[in-house]
Amino acid sequence: MHAADLSGLSLDASIPLFELRNYDPANSNAVFRFTNEYNVSFGGNVYQSIGARITPFPLRSEGEVPQAELSVNDVLGTFSTLYYQFPRIVDAQLTYFVTLARFLDGGSSPNSAKFRSLSRLKVSHPKTFQPRRLS
Repeated sequence: MHAADLSGLSLDASIPLFELRNYDPANSNAVFRFTNEYNVSFGGNVYQSIGARITPFPLRSEGEVPQAELSVNDVLGTFSTLYYQFPRIVDAQLTYFVTLARFLDGGSSPNSAKFRSLSRLKVSHPKTFQPRRLS
C-alpha cells in the first residue's frame, strides 16, 4: 500500500492477502495476488483489489473433513476470466495470510516477513460460483 493510502488505516489494521498459484499450465511460476484493500504492495509484490474473504472451517474430530470457503466479489469478471482461461484453477493452490498495515510496502515498518495466519488451501470445484459470460 502506498504511504498516501495508509493515512486512513490504523497501523494495526489487519490486511488479508491471497495468492493463487499453479493455475497456469504454461507458466508454473505465475502468481495471481489479490486483497480487499486498494494499492497494496507487500514484499515488492502488487496485490490486485478484489473483495474476498475466507470462511474458516469448524474443527471437528468426526464426520466429513471440513473445508474453508473463499467468497469473492466478481463484479469486474476477474475470476470469471481466470476460470475460462485456466481450467486448472480448480486444482490451484490458494495461500491466504494476514499482515498489518504497518508492514506493507510504504507502511511505517515495511517487512514482508511479518505476517500471521498463513494457510495453504487447494481450490476445489466451486459450489456456487457462476462465471460471468464474457463477450
